[in-house]
Amino acid sequence: PTVVDFFDSNLRGSQTGFEIELIELPSNSNWIGKSLAKVDLRRATGASVIGILREEERIISPGGDFTFEIGDKIIFIGNLEQIQAIEKLIF
Repeated sequence: PTVVDFFDSNLRGSQTGFEIELIELPSNSNWIGKSLAKVDLRRATGASVIGILREEERIISPGGDFTFEIGDKIIFIGNLEQIQAIEKLIF
């Protein structure tokens, strides 16, 4: 229940809360063919990748060696500012 309460109270779109966002990797992204470690998203934005949807595959908490492919749907967690920074990096 504590974890559920944490998510419930923080996913309300408030200034102090965080967001979970799904963004599909476009074919022109410079992330294509790069590893999660190489992209260094956490250092660049403060946000974290919590999962990847690749066709029928679900990858939970991918490691640094995970390599991005066209069409990957990336699930991020972070505050609004961090998510907006990710969008600028991907597109």
